[in-house]
Amino acid sequence: STKIAGLPLGQRMVLPDGRVFRHARVGGTALVAGKLYQQEAYATGTGNVKSLAVIAGSAAAGAKAVSITMSGTGAITKNQYTDGYLFSASSIGTGIGYAYKIKEASSAAAGSTSVITLADNETLQVALGGGTTTVGLRVNPFDNVLLTTADTVGVGALAGVSCATAAASSYCWLQRKGTAPVFTDNSTVIVGTPVIASSTVAGAIGTFPTAGADTTGVRYARNMRLVGSVMSVAASAEFSLVDLKETSRTAARGN
Repeated sequence: STKIAGLPLGQRMVLPDGRVFRHARVGGTALVAGKLYQQEAYATGTGNVKSLAVIAGSAAAGAKAVSITMSGTGAITKNQYTDGYLFSASSIGTGIGYAYKIKEASSAAAGSTSVITLADNETLQVALGGGTTTVGLRVNPFDNVLLTTADTVGVGALAGVSCATAAASSYCWLQRKGTAPVFTDNSTVIVGTPVIASSTVAGAIGTFPTAGADTTGVRYARNMRLVGSVMSVAASAEFSLVDLKETSRTAARGN
């Protein structure tokens, strides 16, 4: 019910056999073993990168906190974005194109001010211009994770595969790399071939589409979200053994 060993969300754990896991928190529905999970959807009123603006009075380089004015429709609860990210969203102005880890944030109603405190190892690299520079907020990819949905609309990044059951709102480890059984949709997967997040069965994997014209953009709307390659085939609605492929989330940062 609390963070495992006090670790931050997203903490990476590597076992001697090369399997990789990430520290995560379950959403409002209990975790089911062997299912595929994803980042939660944008919070109402705060998901749009244009919906938050830095208040007048720029935040200087090296600052540990940023004050933002909520949009007219958005609100924020205390520490809603802990372990999440603040990112500059404007196309012009100072300090654009950067993202920062959040330690805590004060609550604020729509149109009011919230103070965002950056993580202990974070400071603003470049001054953020006040008044017009817009910023966005996004929860940690491993916070309140939910099953991938049975459609072609991904609401967030893939978080990983559950390796055990866990109660709603509890903390857990999600597997990101290495051998794991994963629930399979009604398609017939093939040993050695890649599999992606299913667009027909929630929390499942399906075959990587290779034939036919993509006239509706389904293939790309699902982002071809590669999960891994098949090691052993199970029947539909059963669990196939998959070699999960972890994708890097890192970006270059200069000294």
